[in-house]
Amino acid sequence: MTATEYGAAYQNGGLKRTIDFLRRRGARHYQAAETAQSAWVQGLAKLHQLRRPTRVVEWVIGIALRRFYDEISGNRRLVPLLMDGARAAIPSGINLAAIDLDRVLDKCEPQQETLLRAVYLLGWSPSEVADQLGISSGAVHHRLSRAIKRARREALRDQ
Repeated sequence: MTATEYGAAYQNGGLKRTIDFLRRRGARHYQAAETAQSAWVQGLAKLHQLRRPTRVVEWVIGIALRRFYDEISGNRRLVPLLMDGARAAIPSGINLAAIDLDRVLDKCEPQQETLLRAVYLLGWSPSEVADQLGISSGAVHHRLSRAIKRARREALRDQ
């Protein structure tokens, strides 16, 4: 398969099918779109590994699914935010690994979710977040503290 044929498969519904597949697996729209797009880029880079050109969309969907599952397991890095400085706030017997972190983040305000993802998933420092948002570092610390409290409350509500 040539890069031109690959591009045609992408434009003729391949991207949409990939996004739809990820949405059915529980990805939010923006997450599905981003993951699908990166899977198609990765597929182009690995086009020489494609064995059945007639099944290129299914092949890319497989790439996208692996990327999506990697993202989900990466969210486990958020578990420490539920514990940082507040082990006493979490009753014994709570299974932190069973907490649905995407649901917890969905319950946060959009700005809180952005802060939590930037700091705990992307590894940005509060000063980097402040620079990106055009606010003071102190404001980031204050808002992050409120976001962590809210995330803890939501996580404990499930248990």
